[in-house]
Amino acid sequence: MRRYSSEQWAEWIQEQQKSGLSIAAFCDSIGVSANAFYWRRRQLAENYSAGVTSSAPSDFVALRLRPDSAGTLVEVDLPCGATVRVCDENAVGDVVAALLNHGAER
Repeated sequence: MRRYSSEQWAEWIQEQQKSGLSIAAFCDSIGVSANAFYWRRRQLAENYSAGVTSSAPSDFVALRLRPDSAGTLVEVDLPCGATVRVCDENAVGDVVAALLNHGAER
């Protein structure tokens, strides 16, 4: 089994978010399991939250997603304490990217 660096996983996580593909489809395209992807994404987010940022790019942000029971609303809790509510879970990546771009402009 091939081992990939934390930097590689962080890059793939960002690529998946920008790709518009589901995690399963993205993982199929790069030849890794979706379970490994979810595990590494969670691990990188936990490291980021704990202040261990050397293994993740500076624009990697830890997020917690809470879909509602109907699956039509996604709430994104940002590290700053703000909550973003999005009715289309496919648009979450676009919303987060816009927030990150806005933060980078300041």
